[in-house]
Amino acid sequence: MSSSDDGGSGQRGRPKKDPEDRRTISHGLYLNQKEKQELKKRAEAAGLSVNEYLRRSALGGEPIQAKSDQKTRRELRWIGNNLNQLARKANRGELPEVAEAVEDGIEELREALDRIE
Repeated sequence: MSSSDDGGSGQRGRPKKDPEDRRTISHGLYLNQKEKQELKKRAEAAGLSVNEYLRRSALGGEPIQAKSDQKTRRELRWIGNNLNQLARKANRGELPEVAEAVEDGIEELREALDRIE
C-alpha cells in the first residue's frame, strides 16, 4: 500500500512525542520478591502500570486512588445529584411524591458509605 492509499495522511500509528516529553532514561530499582508483589498489587488496585504508579508516587503527580474508590466516588456523586434533584422538587411543593424517593436515596447513600469503610 502506498502512502496515497492510507487516506492521504501519510502517517501511521501514534503521533510522535516532543523530544522533551519522551521517557528515555531508566533508573534501576532493586526489590525483593515480596516488595515486587506488593508494588504490583498496589499498581493494579489503582489501575496503573507499575512504572506509572512509581512515577506518580515518586514525583507527586496525580493522586493515586484504587479503582474501587473511584467507582464508589462516582456512585456517591450520582446519589448526591439525585438527592439535589429531589430537594428541588420538595422545595417546589412536590413533597408527597418526593419523600419516598428521598428515603430510597438516603438508603443508597448509606450502602455506598458502608462499602467505603
